[in-house]
Amino acid sequence: MRRTLDTAAGVIATVIASAFAVLFVVTASMALSLSNLEQQLLNPEAYKRALVRQHIYPPDPNDGLRKLVPAGHLPDRNSDVWRAFRP
Repeated sequence: MRRTLDTAAGVIATVIASAFAVLFVVTASMALSLSNLEQQLLNPEAYKRALVRQHIYPPDPNDGLRKLVPAGHLPDRNSDVWRAFRP
């Protein structure tokens, strides 16, 4: 009788340990995947590239200002004003 209980307890312990090992692998891989996804989704460069690709966000700062500033009043591209705004 004692031997049967030891065997049953060993089987149950093995099943529970295996279940926890599988759950650990699943949750660890999900955590790593979600962490990588979070880094990609919160990266502002990805959004900038997408907006430039769709021609919503001008790649050149002068393109957006041409609509706002009268012609001939934009500073030179290599001036100190634009150096601060270059990505």
